[in-house]
Amino acid sequence: MLRELALPGISLVAMGVALAGSRFTRAAWMDGFRCVQRHPVLVVLPAAIALLATAFPEVAFQLVGWRMTGEWRLPASASLVWSYRDASFGAGEGMVSALEGASAVFTGFVAAFPLSAFYAVAGLFWWGGRHGAVRRVLTRRFRAVGWFTYLVLLVSAVAGIGKFCWYVFLPDLHQMYGGTVLFIFGIWLNAAAFPFEVFVTMALQAFLIWTAVRWVRGGGAASYVDRLAVRSAAGSLPWTGWATVVMWILLHGPLLLAAMTGWVSEADATTLVQGVLQPVLSVLFLLFFAVPTILMLRKMSGRRAVGRQRSLVRVHGVSIAAFLLSVVAAFVLVLTMVRLGGGFAENSWASWFAGIVGPSVLAGVSGGMLAAWVCLYRHCVTGRREAGF
Repeated sequence: MLRELALPGISLVAMGVALAGSRFTRAAWMDGFRCVQRHPVLVVLPAAIALLATAFPEVAFQLVGWRMTGEWRLPASASLVWSYRDASFGAGEGMVSALEGASAVFTGFVAAFPLSAFYAVAGLFWWGGRHGAVRRVLTRRFRAVGWFTYLVLLVSAVAGIGKFCWYVFLPDLHQMYGGTVLFIFGIWLNAAAFPFEVFVTMALQAFLIWTAVRWVRGGGAASYVDRLAVRSAAGSLPWTGWATVVMWILLHGPLLLAAMTGWVSEADATTLVQGVLQPVLSVLFLLFFAVPTILMLRKMSGRRAVGRQRSLVRVHGVSIAAFLLSVVAAFVLVLTMVRLGGGFAENSWASWFAGIVGPSVLAGVSGGMLAAWVCLYRHCVTGRREAGF
């Protein structure tokens, strides 16, 4: 048991050192807490979306099972027996998960699906003129690349609607086409819907960032923040475009290759993606932690945004390093608490409930960390500890 508690203990000490070593880091966390108190949507919205993203596949799974077999596949045990051995995880696994969570705080952590399907329908048909706003931002600022991105988003939005329908009508499609064809079609549909899901994630990230900025500046209507977030997500194309291409190749490429060629099995491709490529991408994106925020708050090229991050690190490297260390340490502590739910008996209601609620807790905490990061960015830009009102 002491071995399992070593990583959380080290993380607690590391967070204390980070907070004690930088006054800007302490001020950022305090201001982030005050910002969340003023705008609870920073925590509630990510938590609610994560709950929806986790519950939707489970509900779809139950409905599919009922329609195909006539039985509900609910947990069979009401046992509350808990074992710390089942709830623990190794130091390597914990650090990788913490680094992935810390990277997502800066580059987008809100799960898009199935919310992306609703945004696709709304964006294609009405949504208060935001469709036109996205098109104008893309085409006026990025010209031919913007038009190409706009067409990709249109196709991907349609694929996102199709992905939702794939979940809903899975039993009917299974009877019509069979399991193999349906599986391959689902992989392609998931890959096609990915660009729009990334855009929705960045739009939600921009909304949270501008909500925190609204507190920092002491004003701004909520509807204005909503419209500004959509335009900011489109304006962050220098980062979002490259990130989407890299993620699509590394995360969806192996699965498509396995489905189409059979060179590797789907299980091996999934293990490669989740065990190797996804952690590598998280660490890579963590190196560009400030670029998405800079592009959402300032109109500039991707190269200038990277230069602005380099300047921030050069001038405020100690404060930024302390903040990153505190974020990773906090994620280890939160993951440890969330992982406690895994100690309940398998196929029990307690384990099922913990699996549904755990990602929601992580998303809510990530929203608070994002608010603290916006305050730290304000501290570094202005040189003042007081970020807001």
